[in-house]
Amino acid sequence: MLTVLLWSVAVVFIGLGLAFFAGWFARKVIAHTQHRVGPYLAGPHGIAQEVADFLKLMSKELITVRGSDELVLDAAPLFCTALLVWALLFIPVCGTRGVLSLPGDLLLLILISDIASLLVVLIGYAQPGPFASVGTGRAGEQLLSYEVPFCASMFAALILARTIDVSGIVKFQSGFRWIIALNPIAFVAFLIGLFAEFDVPPFAPPVIETEIAGGYEVELSGRRLAFLRLAHNLELAFFSILGALLFLGGPQPLIPGLEWLGVVWLALKALAIMFVVSFLTACFPTYRIDQVVSIFWRAALPLSIASIALSLALVCFGLV
Repeated sequence: MLTVLLWSVAVVFIGLGLAFFAGWFARKVIAHTQHRVGPYLAGPHGIAQEVADFLKLMSKELITVRGSDELVLDAAPLFCTALLVWALLFIPVCGTRGVLSLPGDLLLLILISDIASLLVVLIGYAQPGPFASVGTGRAGEQLLSYEVPFCASMFAALILARTIDVSGIVKFQSGFRWIIALNPIAFVAFLIGLFAEFDVPPFAPPVIETEIAGGYEVELSGRRLAFLRLAHNLELAFFSILGALLFLGGPQPLIPGLEWLGVVWLALKALAIMFVVSFLTACFPTYRIDQVVSIFWRAALPLSIASIALSLALVCFGLV
């Protein structure tokens, strides 16, 4: 029990460090892709910029618009951050099991991510302003559109592994039997869903500044905005790690015989996913909300169904 408690405390600090690093990494990749410098002054190459921004926002005055639900605005960003930090306890780092491991824990991780998304919608509805209302409405439409194909892509992975345990999926991919090679369609559907999960271009209509001044974030300030942005960065790190676990073998080694470097392999694979998402974010414009809904229902959903069909065919014909 004491060991689990100590590891839990360590994961909290590691999770916060991952969130700050993920935010800095995404900003640098987007900046260099667009021929800009990006964060540069706070720390070597601006690596401490996210920490500086967080501390600056924490010291800012907390302004509450008349008619806002203060309890929701205070609690939701904190709860969202806490949920994502708790989810990191189920991530296998060095072996095939995390600090916590439960039967069917992949379903629990999917549930945690869904609750975090719903909390964002709740934050928007707790604000009376028109821009926040429009942004929240768009976020709800987008959530209903991408969540089905996004979850279906993860179900395709668990069908191949014949288990709903994260540790079981990692074990299945030993010996370079990565799911991305067996079912690349599922990985593509997963990547498409990540853009909508993070509210980044091309699927950023809930927060686009040129139309709705930032959407559901427009009236947040001080510690509320600080923790909401921390939750966004933590979500980027969490889903990059989850994608590495589900499709790239997780801590399984890239070089045979170096299994003891599991945390290094997992970090490299998560960074690769984070890089792809950040790079493509810098390359695409933001679509209209009707275009986003159409893309997910007409393209991403059939793609995810095809990934499930491929997984079922591989299992039924004994090819895996």
